[in-house]
Amino acid sequence: MIKNILVIMLILLAIIFIYPIQTAIVPAVVSIFMNNNSDSNLIRGFGEVRIESYERCEKIGTEAYGECYAIYFNEEQANKIKMQINNDENWTSKPFKDKFIDDYKKFNINNLGESYYYLVEIDRDYNIIETNRDILDNRKIEWYKTAIYNSNKKILYYYCKHYEK
Repeated sequence: MIKNILVIMLILLAIIFIYPIQTAIVPAVVSIFMNNNSDSNLIRGFGEVRIESYERCEKIGTEAYGECYAIYFNEEQANKIKMQINNDENWTSKPFKDKFIDDYKKFNINNLGESYYYLVEIDRDYNIIETNRDILDNRKIEWYKTAIYNSNKKILYYYCKHYEK
């Protein structure tokens, strides 16, 4: 028994000396203690807008090709998001045309108040193809993600639609 423990300790010490601590130990420990809920991989931002923290995230609906989420911010977080939106030309206060807003209406997102809109065309691997709203509003696109930030309610609605081809 003691011999087995010593062998294990020697192996661990050898690993520590062979591999730098940052590349071997730290990621393993971090992965053990990280919160591994579904929100953690949901979204980190749109364009130049980075979402560093939020109060809560709620899945508000699913349909055949997409899911819709509502991300709730407190006052401080909401102010940071609004500042970032104002600095990013891909966000606009110009509402979506009907075909995109209909995605949100399916999930009872109707009364938006003062809102900012984001639309981006993506490919199958989620690489960005087009961000120009004047182009995207007026042509058929199949792979896209959209967001609406309701600054009155401090909620960001996020919808991603794609088709498996």
